[in-house]
Amino acid sequence: MYVYQHQKKKQSISPCKASKLRQLHGVKGSRKIKMLALQLDYYIKEEARMKYLNAQVILPDALVKELQTYVQGEYIYVPVEQKQQKRWGEVSGYRQELKQRNQQIKEEYQNGISMECLSEKYCLSVYAVRKIIYQK
Repeated sequence: MYVYQHQKKKQSISPCKASKLRQLHGVKGSRKIKMLALQLDYYIKEEARMKYLNAQVILPDALVKELQTYVQGEYIYVPVEQKQQKRWGEVSGYRQELKQRNQQIKEEYQNGISMECLSEKYCLSVYAVRKIIYQK
């Protein structure tokens, strides 16, 4: 019986992956884009894999026996406790990045830059910029 846990790690590109990217140096045009897309797709799938742990290694024997009354030889997911769960974007830091971007948009608007210019600069709709500016 195995218990798995979702795990995300920020890692640098391995030497093997880096050498594959170096091989693209001479490739041109759409072929290069397709090859990069395939490598990126592979990298994303590799990073999203679950980490499997053997229940007999990490759990007491009595608990393993109790679990075996419900499921044997299958994978089960053990969720994080609600109080330990992080909010969206906290693990990756994206929430903080958006907060900084939104603050910068507000400051630039207060300095006289129009909503239209801000929407083009930040690749947002005018409606989205307006929501950012007028949010509390």
